[in-house]
Amino acid sequence: MPQSMLFVRDFRHMTGGHLKFSHYLDYAAASGLVRPWLYLSEGSADPQGLFAAAGVRRVRRPVDADSYFVAGLDWGVLDWAGVETRGKPVINLVQHVRHANPDDPRYPYLSRPALRICPSQEVADALRVTGRVNGEIVVIPYGIDVLDAERPAIRPQPGRVFIGGLKNPAVAELVARHLQPPLRVDLCNEQTPRGAYLERLAGAALCVLLPTPTEGYFLPAIEAMVLGVPVVTVDCVGNRSFCRHEQSCLIADYDVDSLVAAALRLADDAALSERLRRGGHDMAQGQGRSQERQSFLSCLARVVETPFAPL
Repeated sequence: MPQSMLFVRDFRHMTGGHLKFSHYLDYAAASGLVRPWLYLSEGSADPQGLFAAAGVRRVRRPVDADSYFVAGLDWGVLDWAGVETRGKPVINLVQHVRHANPDDPRYPYLSRPALRICPSQEVADALRVTGRVNGEIVVIPYGIDVLDAERPAIRPQPGRVFIGGLKNPAVAELVARHLQPPLRVDLCNEQTPRGAYLERLAGAALCVLLPTPTEGYFLPAIEAMVLGVPVVTVDCVGNRSFCRHEQSCLIADYDVDSLVAAALRLADDAALSERLRRGGHDMAQGQGRSQERQSFLSCLARVVETPFAPL
């Protein structure tokens, strides 16, 4: 019988990190390599089917399992419950460069034995520099083929700009004020259901997407590229592999004037807009979920089939 693997999540609202966690749960559930158990921490919101893969067993409390899958601060949930992971296989999904910051509460967990999966080379490099990582580091770029099934049947509206400002609403509002007029602005500063978000994004002639100063990846930008929407964004470390200035998007400085200037330039230059649309779409084609799934299953097989020897 396949060994059990406990997945742990604290779910408060939908984020790209939760979405990616659910993808890995899906892969594990369909693999036949493990029997996935899922614990959602006390106080978690209703995930509305996000973690509902066939074959996943929900448990009411963290329990001892043969192996574990954790991300973010999930280690602390296991500690609180008295679950001991040492000596057992652990996969740790590390989705942000902040894990490498000594002031971040996730930093101390780097010394715990685990195979760590990072969504970008930038995250992996940041972890290695700490000298604290205990175990193998594997880079598996985010897969986004899911959008093929979710692609809204909507055409871009000329002169319409979508501003994704959830992570920096103050700057997003100022950018919107400067762009309207001449452009028609759709400002999205609030949590939005995924389907509605993608519809609004797909209906724009261009978009301005604001990350936090550092990210482990930046899912909104690659989503826009898949949808064929030209992107204005900023450097946030984790987006460097696919956000390339003048090739797949425009990279502005992280200030209102620079963002506004980049958006107006893109709106006024049809040739540039088409070049970035094509470049972004081509870039996104290498980010499929089939590649992600195969890479993860390779890691999963090694973890569960090989005796675990912590460093």
